[in-house]
Amino acid sequence: MAEINPPAWLQNAGATHTAAQMRSFIGVLSGQSTANGTLIPAGGIAYGYGNQLITTQAGSPNMTVLVKSGAAWIPGTENATQGAYGVENDADVTLSIGANGSGLTRIDSVFYKVQDSQYSGGVNTSSLVVVAGTPSGSPVPPAAPANSIRVSNITVANGAASITNANIDVTIRVFMDTTGDMRSVDIFTSSGTWTKPQFAKYAIIEVQGGGGGSGGTAATSAGQSAASSGGGGGGYARKVLASNALTQTVAVTVGAGGSGGSAGNNNGNAGGTSSFGAFCVALGGGGGFGAPSSASNNINSGGNGGGGTVGDFLLTGSDANCSTIGSAGMVFSPSNGGTSFFGGSQRAASGTSVAGTVGRTYGGGASGGYNQPSQSATAGATGGAGIVIVYSFY
Repeated sequence: MAEINPPAWLQNAGATHTAAQMRSFIGVLSGQSTANGTLIPAGGIAYGYGNQLITTQAGSPNMTVLVKSGAAWIPGTENATQGAYGVENDADVTLSIGANGSGLTRIDSVFYKVQDSQYSGGVNTSSLVVVAGTPSGSPVPPAAPANSIRVSNITVANGAASITNANIDVTIRVFMDTTGDMRSVDIFTSSGTWTKPQFAKYAIIEVQGGGGGSGGTAATSAGQSAASSGGGGGGYARKVLASNALTQTVAVTVGAGGSGGSAGNNNGNAGGTSSFGAFCVALGGGGGFGAPSSASNNINSGGNGGGGTVGDFLLTGSDANCSTIGSAGMVFSPSNGGTSFFGGSQRAASGTSVAGTVGRTYGGGASGGYNQPSQSATAGATGGAGIVIVYSFY
């Protein structure tokens, strides 16, 4: 059957309107968006209603959590025309978290789910449940049951004796919305795995490479100076992707800041590449150059900026400044680190013997160091680490 009949609320059609039709029609009237062009409503938690189903630790932390009051619109996922179900929780619900003696960390999830015997099983009910994840060195949340929304993720350490609010992530909740606006932001300051939110329509990804480390400076004698150069700023890339172009999980790599050169005439290291799978990639900034001692004019080039390489919008971080030694063997201009999309330039400190200065977050290059006459060798500094940000829209 192509057309679903009868249409809603005909006066003389008799008792022919199914519950599924009513759920679907209510979803249309409420303006709820659908999942990637399907007939399945996006659903979500009612914003501002009750305590919005927030998950908290027990009053005296133990291996249980509390789910507060709230209401939600839960999409039926077992049939294309199943519609969505209204659910409500009017008091705290206590849920138990299983012990973890696996030797590894796992991530459990709290779901609000609906069971409808029309589609599977023999039960007609709604319930808040905990689904245990798989212990792993890099754990990920478990898959969602049919007809459910994810309320929270809970990190369960090996041998954990209690769950506290620090272990509970409620930022992953999806709220009801009729505009297709942004619903969630995932910020990665270290490498990990991104999981595509249920019913996301598209995502905007920002990727920032790590900043370059600065070079070290040699020891100086009377009448000599040395000035190393700063690291370049990391590259930046931005990409917009439809949900159906994204895999269910994506490996996220956050580039570390490049390490500084060791004390002496030693070059700094390039910042690490940041990436969102193969969808969006940005290179780290180049390392600054080490500096020998000099009693005459000397110019030391700065580290090169890294480039964005994969994305819709690409930027190259700025090169670090050159460092210069004057004709009298005195430092004329120390080298600032390069800038990134997120990180401003890091300037060199002042003094007679100065090591490099750590680059600004995110992706800024480290500044160079310098020595006035008769000083010991100094080391370079580490560039600012990169970052990956994913904005999901429903």
